[in-house]
Amino acid sequence: MLVELAAANAALAVIKEAIGHGKDIAEFGSQLGQFFSAKSEIAKKANQKGSDSEEFWALESIRVQEEELKELMIYQGRA
Repeated sequence: MLVELAAANAALAVIKEAIGHGKDIAEFGSQLGQFFSAKSEIAKKANQKGSDSEEFWALESIRVQEEELKELMIYQGRA
């Protein structure tokens, strides 16, 4: 669980930096893939029967980050 969350956080940091430097979305496409792959893995674990609150809060953290990424891309003109 923590591995996936760390991977998503690292990918998001690279994406934010690239957007801040005015890079094109194609230049950080692999990081977008890593972010959403990590989100998918966390969602699978959170939706399994018997999952604990750690998975739930990790998924909530990813949802907040995804919303932040969406807003960042909209405001930077890359919606």
